[in-house]
Amino acid sequence: MTEQPHETNRAYLHTIGVASLSPLVQSAITGALVGGFVLVVGLTQRWQDAGLTGLYVALGVTIILWLWHVKHWFDLTAVIQQIERATGADINGDGQIGVPAPQTKPDPQVVRVQITSAKDGHVAVKYIDLPIDNETLYQLAHGLHDGIPFSESAWTGAGKPFSQTEFRALRAELLRRGLIEQNNPAEPRQGYSLTDEGQGMIDELVKHASPHSPTAERDPYGDDFHPSARTHAPARTQNGATR
Repeated sequence: MTEQPHETNRAYLHTIGVASLSPLVQSAITGALVGGFVLVVGLTQRWQDAGLTGLYVALGVTIILWLWHVKHWFDLTAVIQQIERATGADINGDGQIGVPAPQTKPDPQVVRVQITSAKDGHVAVKYIDLPIDNETLYQLAHGLHDGIPFSESAWTGAGKPFSQTEFRALRAELLRRGLIEQNNPAEPRQGYSLTDEGQGMIDELVKHASPHSPTAERDPYGDDFHPSARTHAPARTQNGATR
């Protein structure tokens, strides 16, 4: 991707040396070297018209490189964008007229999960924030519930819901929250498994909620209350981390 120079450097880009002489010299030298190589090969192999072949190659390479330098100069000086603004036409086919607006990366989505646990007649409620969007959370929950292992190979890559960076961030948070654990702490490559609380969270997500109906308020003392954890995920999807 070509970076646009700062405004203070644009005058320098319009000097004759930068705009014409330097690109022309570079193109000519490269063309001469390639043409000379072809000439040597032609003479060695006793080609007919080896001299003309070398000359044509040299001229062709020079012209191609010159055109490339011209395009690069147009990109740096935003000449095309200035013409687009004047004519109102999308000349370079980038879908923008003039200088494109800078693209900002969207804030990472964080979903808030409520976990309600019951033990010895007491109910405890806690909220955790997971670095995942609402739809992907339910996709993950259904996949884990159906027996897909919680591993990079199963959840990252082409056509899968996570990038490697996203999966590792989620894994680190789940591990920190005690929702997953290493199968063998001495050998991390052996993978991770859900803890009882993590399995309860997954079961409740699959059982009581869907991406289009994210909350499922139920009596925590009801007959179907999971003994480890109840999850209402999420009441809402938030941008940025909430603490």
